Amino acid sequence: MKSALVAEDDFVMQGIYREWLNEIGFMSDIVSTGRKMLSLARNEPYDIIITDMRMPDWSGEEGVGLTKILGIKTPIICITGYIEDYDLDIPMFSKPIKQEKFNEIILEFCL
Repeated sequence: MKSALVAEDDFVMQGIYREWLNEIGFMSDIVSTGRKMLSLARNEPYDIIITDMRMPDWSGEEGVGLTKILGIKTPIICITGYIEDYDLDIPMFSKPIKQEKFNEIILEFCL
């Protein structure tokens, strides 16, 4: 079974992402802080990391930068309501996102 690490501070979105990932055959770990995401990403093998860009303890830019510095090779995608605020060299998608688009993105990056 494929695995995903989701960093999302919105409780409702956490549940939605977990359900959507489960439906396409993914086990998921859901965290609400960037620091917890980084800790798990360093110690567990994931097929993909999905992160919100605005987290309570740091920006997605910081998180993405730290994953690169630490040599974490897991593909990262960002889903944010503030896509126009960022210019990163990783795939970014705008909220709200429909389930069909979410599934397409995840499966594209994990095949």
